[in-house]
Amino acid sequence: MSASPPPAPGWHPDPAGLHTHRYFDGIRWTANVADNGVQGQDAASLAFLNVPAQPVGPAPPKRSAAGFWIAGAVGVLAVVLTIALGITRFVDTLSQPADYARTSVPGSVSVIVRETGERVVYSEGSVRLPLSQLDLTVTGPDGGAVAVRPYTASVTYDTAGHSGRAVGRFDVPVPGRYVVAARAAAVPGAEIAVGPDLFGDLIGIFTGPLLVLLAGLILVGAIIVFTFWWRRRPLPEPTGLP
Repeated sequence: MSASPPPAPGWHPDPAGLHTHRYFDGIRWTANVADNGVQGQDAASLAFLNVPAQPVGPAPPKRSAAGFWIAGAVGVLAVVLTIALGITRFVDTLSQPADYARTSVPGSVSVIVRETGERVVYSEGSVRLPLSQLDLTVTGPDGGAVAVRPYTASVTYDTAGHSGRAVGRFDVPVPGRYVVAARAAAVPGAEIAVGPDLFGDLIGIFTGPLLVLLAGLILVGAIIVFTFWWRRRPLPEPTGLP
């Protein structure tokens, strides 16, 4: 839409509303004014009158904020997945003692190990004997003796119907069948169990969830940066008037 045409040269009602009439010279409003037939000068008000008319174009397009909503949704999803994965792995880890191989004292138990690493011996039962009293021996797949070292950290559990404390550990250099024997004198209620390092598994609980959370935060940051760039980019000029 274009501006209205200028009036013809002559006296016209003052568009500023300050006087009765003002003179238009065909190009611009002048300082010549009249009030009730008396002419005068008023140059101070000209600044409000001789402003070139601006064409009316289309409104600039709105800057979308959808990226911020997407970033928020991704962040919430990452937190929910982190919590869900952490709880699942925590519950699975606490249920591991139910699957440990165990025997009463004295006695021996065979453990089939499919991966190299380390296994821990736990003292279980109503009487938890220390390593020094269990008189433990471990025989490897080749029939050779495997050294048993004290478990220095304090790791206990009371879950899945079993309670115990880590007392010893031994290396598993090759997969195979390992025989763990406790040769101590008979003690009613004393047992041993053999399984993975529960403390190490508890630490591993947080690895997967934290990686999920980190990946989510990185994605959220990337979406926010992209959204800021998108909202600050130069917009195309209007191509025409309506």
